[in-house]
Amino acid sequence: MALFEDYEQKRQNLFTKIQSLQEFEKSDKVVNLVFEVSRQILGQPRNHSNAPWLLRKGSELIAYYPYLGGKANEAWGEYKAAEVAFKSVRDALVISMAAGKGTITEAKAEAGRASVDAEIDVIAREQRSKNYAMVADTCDRMVSFIQSTVRQIEAEKAKASHADRGM
Repeated sequence: MALFEDYEQKRQNLFTKIQSLQEFEKSDKVVNLVFEVSRQILGQPRNHSNAPWLLRKGSELIAYYPYLGGKANEAWGEYKAAEVAFKSVRDALVISMAAGKGTITEAKAEAGRASVDAEIDVIAREQRSKNYAMVADTCDRMVSFIQSTVRQIEAEKAKASHADRGM
């Protein structure tokens, strides 16, 4: 029982070092704007057919997309650099600890415990990279949704116009 409680305490302490989605949203103005546009679209009535409003929102999202793609690539690079550094440090720890330990298994275990903070940093950077990629993908999907919705609105208007003329 004490080991599990120790695990739970360590897990909670380490998890606080990882950014929540809400913290991520607040950390970048453009990410916040994409979330805000998403909330605005979701907040519209289901029968909302304001094509100009949707086109304005789509234009905003298109403007954000290159920035988000760039930030996703930048964050991915930071993640990979941190991963390489972490593995290098951990391997160096294993080598230095292997000399004083009885077995390589003991040295690996000790190096793993000694490098937990570095490993959490790598995980946090990976998460940040994936979050930027997710927001860029969301932006792209919302633009596709807006395009198809505007096409549908225009088709319905054309159909109604033809019906009004008696065609």
